[in-house]
Amino acid sequence: MQTDRAAILTPDDVRNIHSYVQRKYAGLPTERHSEIVTDAMQRIVLRQLPDFPEEIRLQLTDKLLSEVVIEQKRPVGAEHVFAASLTVDLTEPRLVESLHLWAEHRLQLIVEQESFIHLVTTAADKLHAGNGKQDLQQQVWQSFSNEAAQHASTVTQARKIAPIRAQTVVRLQPAEQITPFVRRRPVLYGVLCMLVALGMLWYGYKMIVPFLPIKPQAMHIPVEPVEVPAARLNELPADLRYTEIDRERLTAYLNKKNSLLAEPEYRDDIIKVAKEKDIHPLLLFAITGQEQAFVPRSHKLAELMVNNPFNVYHSYLEYNTTLEQAAAIAGNTINRLSKDRPANIDPIQWINRQYAEDKNWWKGVSSILKSMKRHMETSAE
Repeated sequence: MQTDRAAILTPDDVRNIHSYVQRKYAGLPTERHSEIVTDAMQRIVLRQLPDFPEEIRLQLTDKLLSEVVIEQKRPVGAEHVFAASLTVDLTEPRLVESLHLWAEHRLQLIVEQESFIHLVTTAADKLHAGNGKQDLQQQVWQSFSNEAAQHASTVTQARKIAPIRAQTVVRLQPAEQITPFVRRRPVLYGVLCMLVALGMLWYGYKMIVPFLPIKPQAMHIPVEPVEVPAARLNELPADLRYTEIDRERLTAYLNKKNSLLAEPEYRDDIIKVAKEKDIHPLLLFAITGQEQAFVPRSHKLAELMVNNPFNVYHSYLEYNTTLEQAAAIAGNTINRLSKDRPANIDPIQWINRQYAEDKNWWKGVSSILKSMKRHMETSAE
C-alpha cells in the first residue's frame, strides 16, 4: 500500500502563485491579482477532490482553503480532503461511490464496498466525537489507511483463489431447470424446418436462373477519378508545416530539459494537434519552451501548467483546460495569424504581432526551434 502523504496545496505553493501573478500581471490592480491567485488555488484543490457534484466540490474547496490554508497556514493534505468529504451526506449512494473511488486511487488498493462503508462510518464517528480537531484528522486518515490495507489484502487473496475454485467443480443443472428448454424444442424444430424450406427454394431458383432471358446491360465507361487538392489550413512555409518526427528523439530532447511534456500522453497530444492543424510539431513544442520552459517537472505548479503551456488566453492560471484543447487553440491562432504575410517578414515574427505582447518572442521561439531541429538531425546520424 502507498500511504499518500504528499501535500495537495502548500503555503509555498500559494507564495509561488502570488509571485508569478505579480510578475506576469504587473500592470493589473491588486484586486485582480487576488482574483487570479484565488482562482488558481481553487483549481489545484478541485482537481484532487472526489468526483462529487460541482456544487459540493466548490463548497469543500472553499472550506479547505479558508480553514487549512488561510487560518491554520498548513498544507492541504489527503487527510483534510478525507475529513471534509465525511461531512457530506454519505447516505447518498453516488457520493459514497465517489469517495470510495477517490480513496482507492489515493491509497492504490482495492477495498470491497461493504468494508469501505464500515471503515468510513467508523472514521466519521471518530471525527464527530473529537469535534473534527486538526491533529485528529491525520490520526483518523492514518487509521483508515491502515485498516483499508488489511481489508485489501484479504480481498486480493480471495480474488486470486476464486477463479481456481470456479474451474475445479462443474455443477449439473437439476431436471427442473432443464424443463423450460425442453418445452421450447417444438419451436426450435419449427424454425429449423422453415430454414430448410427456404434453402430448397433458393436452390431451385439458382437452377432456373441460367434458363431465364438475359437483359442487355448498359455499357460501363470507366471514368478516372479527379483529385481535388485539400484546402490549406494555413499559409506557413513548407518547413513549418506538419511532418512526421522521431518521437523517441523528441522525448530524449525533452527529458534533457526535465520536461513533463516528455511523458507520452502529453507529447502525443501535441503531435496529434500538430497533424490536425498542419503545423510542424517542433514549432508547437518550441512555443511551450518559450512560454513555460517546456514545463519543468520540478516546478511546483507543473501539473497545472501542463494543461496550458502555450499560455492561451493570457496564462495557464487564468485559463486551465486540457493540453489537447490548449494546443488546438494555439494551433488555430497560428494558422489564422500566418495568413497575408508579406514576403520579406519572417513567418514566426508575423505570428508574433498578435500571439505575444513581447516583440522579441519570435526570436526565442525561432532559436528553440532551430535547437530542436539540430538535435533531431544530429541524433539521426
